[in-house]
Amino acid sequence: MRRAARTIALGVVATIGVVAMAKATVAGDWEVEIHGGGLLPFSPSSGRATSPPSGDRFETVVPGLSSVRVSSWYYGSGGRLIAREETYIYSYVGTRVVQPLDPILSSAAIRWPTRGGAGVRVGRRLGRRLSAELAVEYGGHVPEFSEAARAHFEESRLDFETAWSRTVSALPGSQVTSEATIRDGTGHQLVATGVININLRTNDPPKWSRRPASRRFVTYLTLGAGMVSASGEEARATLVGRYRFASPAGASEGSYQETDTVTVRSSESFGTSIVGVVGLGWKKDLSRRWGVRVDARGYLGRNPTRVVLDARPSVTTSSPTSALVVDSTIGAIQFVNDSAGTASGQRSSLSGPPLEGFETFKGTGLQWQISLTFGAYLRF
Repeated sequence: MRRAARTIALGVVATIGVVAMAKATVAGDWEVEIHGGGLLPFSPSSGRATSPPSGDRFETVVPGLSSVRVSSWYYGSGGRLIAREETYIYSYVGTRVVQPLDPILSSAAIRWPTRGGAGVRVGRRLGRRLSAELAVEYGGHVPEFSEAARAHFEESRLDFETAWSRTVSALPGSQVTSEATIRDGTGHQLVATGVININLRTNDPPKWSRRPASRRFVTYLTLGAGMVSASGEEARATLVGRYRFASPAGASEGSYQETDTVTVRSSESFGTSIVGVVGLGWKKDLSRRWGVRVDARGYLGRNPTRVVLDARPSVTTSSPTSALVVDSTIGAIQFVNDSAGTASGQRSSLSGPPLEGFETFKGTGLQWQISLTFGAYLRF
């Protein structure tokens, strides 16, 4: 489908170029323009959300208590397991509600801010009302997380640290950390288009007039198609939560240490896509050879908003092997200090399968990129 669309767009651009060449012997002047301006992307917030797989329930080493095997405490089953006030055994203190990442994973958390750009256009006047034009523009294309998403990452980071600090505070040697690293994307895009400009208003004299053409001011409508090619690095946010503590049974039991790493990132923001072009512009001749132009164009293409998730749970092996269970009103959280599960075949609750590139949100609809430029052209 994409290959066919690209072929059609290239055909449109080539056809416009051929028509312009064919008309060169009939009428009109060539124009070459250099311009600069800004690009304002507008992406719809609609899309399809997919929840990460839920963890499997299993029986803990304590008879009658079950837990859920999760890939992270930051979202989904893991977030729900600790997302309420609870009283645990071993005189644990009630935990604070953790703000899961689910709202970010299921929404259009990626945006593209306004960026500057520059380009060149080559046009051919086909008559009093029409002109053909080929254009190439270069500008920034930088995916980044919205302000709401950034605030949510910080809330999740703080809540994870507070909740687990209170959970393991009564145990010897307890230590909890939660860190967040947010990095905006970097990149650029190249836009190549072929269009027909239709003059809506012109000061040209009628065809029967013997007066020379002045063309001092022209208002025109733009229609066409093209291709957008973007490359760079995606935006990503990584949360790393760690907690460690010693067994309340004393030195005869091993210590516990687990690491919860989650990365949320944009995806498929880069690549090549087909766009339709519609616009409106104004040209002002300052002489018969050169002039200035203000141009507004909209590039209509697919919505590139994608949010993907990576999750890497890790349990540090310690000796001797032991297990510890924390009871709650909605289940239990089990800690096993052996990632191989040699303690009677048991594993920690944080032992769900790792995730790599799991798509949690895919934007639907079409994205508008509004190009506003000011340029100077030379006619020959």
